[in-house]
Amino acid sequence: MRTPVTPPSLLRSPRTALMLCLLLTALLPVAAQQARSVRPAKLQFNRDIRPILSENCFPCHGPDRNTLKANLRLDLRESAVQRGAIVPGRPEKSGLTARIQTKNPGLIMPPLASHKKLTPEQKSLLTRWIREGAPYQAHWAYIVPRRPALPVLRSASPPPVNPIDRFIFARLEQNGLKPSPLADRRTLIRRLSLDLIGLPPTPEEVAAFVADRAPNAYEKLVDRLLASPHYGERMAVPWLDVARYADTVGFHGDQNQNAWAYRDYVIASFNQNKPFDRFTREQIAGDLLPDATPETRTATCFLRLNMMTREGGAQPKEYLAKYAADRVRTVGMAWLGSTLACAECHDHKYDPFTQKDFYSLAAFFADVKQWGVYADYGYTPNPDLRGYDNDSPFPPEIFVESRYLKERIERQRQRFAQTAAKTEPLLQTDPARESFSRWREQGEAFLAKHPQGWETPANPQVTVAGAKTPPGYRIEPDGSILFTERAPADATITLTPQTEWVAALRLELLPHAEHNGSLFRPGSEGGSLSLSATVQRADGRTENIAFRHAEANHYLPRYASSFEIIGVQGGWRLSPAHAKEPNIAVWFPAAPLRLQPGETLTVKLPALRAG
Repeated sequence: MRTPVTPPSLLRSPRTALMLCLLLTALLPVAAQQARSVRPAKLQFNRDIRPILSENCFPCHGPDRNTLKANLRLDLRESAVQRGAIVPGRPEKSGLTARIQTKNPGLIMPPLASHKKLTPEQKSLLTRWIREGAPYQAHWAYIVPRRPALPVLRSASPPPVNPIDRFIFARLEQNGLKPSPLADRRTLIRRLSLDLIGLPPTPEEVAAFVADRAPNAYEKLVDRLLASPHYGERMAVPWLDVARYADTVGFHGDQNQNAWAYRDYVIASFNQNKPFDRFTREQIAGDLLPDATPETRTATCFLRLNMMTREGGAQPKEYLAKYAADRVRTVGMAWLGSTLACAECHDHKYDPFTQKDFYSLAAFFADVKQWGVYADYGYTPNPDLRGYDNDSPFPPEIFVESRYLKERIERQRQRFAQTAAKTEPLLQTDPARESFSRWREQGEAFLAKHPQGWETPANPQVTVAGAKTPPGYRIEPDGSILFTERAPADATITLTPQTEWVAALRLELLPHAEHNGSLFRPGSEGGSLSLSATVQRADGRTENIAFRHAEANHYLPRYASSFEIIGVQGGWRLSPAHAKEPNIAVWFPAAPLRLQPGETLTVKLPALRAG
């Protein structure tokens, strides 16, 4: 494979690299207006000659061996010189000059049948280039960038402030134009803010910059914006476009990928001004680095942001080939500065890539683990994807800590500390001290009786399918309830807690010897369970309990648009892999329940649903 050479002195960070791209992009419209400008003293092949040959000559005399005519390749200097098409320094002896200047319709190049025609200016440029020795250049992506000499200006008014001004002023002088007057400070801060952080300045920021008369006021503004966390967000946008971050999986449906951690990685890289070579290695092979971390493994998500399919009838190997080709195209565009897509089907017609190069790069990434079809169809058995549907994710995935959750936890800790600081003086008063002491004594007494913090209410009343004291269950010595019927119907369990406060409900599903040491009866492999509860008040009212969250130690995950649904409140899918272990789930009411003497708690358990 051919690889570009990027000197670290110029592209040492993603910030520098993209700023250079933005600078070049900004200068392109200026260059496009210079059709009548004076050509520089010496022609450059890539800028002045290659476009002419690519458009008019390479279809027959370029890299494509299938359309090569006369065994002449004008994209290779050796071939052009050997075949006599170019005699360096002697345009009058060169076959190329003769064929583009001839009036003979049978000899003129490009052929009349091609419907291409060189302009007099293009012919003059080709002749001048040969006279200058016909120097070639490699593809632009493989030329080491070098700082050009600063142009010499004929006029010193207005004086250039930085080297970039010299290049712009020189081009303006060539066309007899004058620079626009300096923008006022309000305009400057608005332009700079939008360029660097993508947001307009606040009125206060504008007023402060206008009032700052220090000689380095502009430099301070630049430093402040570069230090803003919004800088990374602004600079990450074009990179995330290259990486296809915002694209859906696309082939079959428009599901999203769970890739927000990769987005955060890119933003953080720009904000840290991470070296560009490190930025590259982490995204291409971050999992293989000697010092690999969750961050560098997250970076490799770059290689997985391709379209995927779940379509019934899709052939896995065909789509793995599609995924590999997408990866090669994206790597070429993002890292090599080249369009490799053409070489998927044939040698590139314009750039120096063969079809072998394309599939060599595909083979380099052949160990990237993916499934061709992200569903478990009978004809494409994928045990890893058992039960996956259109809402499921696209594995393999890794678990990473959410910085947003960590920030939220830290805010809650600070809030707790502030609450504790405010509460401590209150406990010095007699009424509060007495109440706190009473609460602590109650808690100590409860923990002495129930060391694990959970009370198992005695004498639960069970109703199955509307029948009280049905024969299909029995209460075991440890207080657990065993449903003895093969397919128990909906059950209602009425409990009378001995405690005043109930902060959570805990449901344990226990393996049993009568079921071969499993949670499930023979022939059953799993199921889904839900729970609801009510409180029967002393005055006869029935009060439904709202739950804010429920969590279990073992469960099969549920998904919505490729994101895992947190907890089991909406349904507890039991895990067959943990059928011989206790399965425990805890439901948290929206607020702790306070029960008066004689009030009961009723838990409703619908019959276990299959699947």
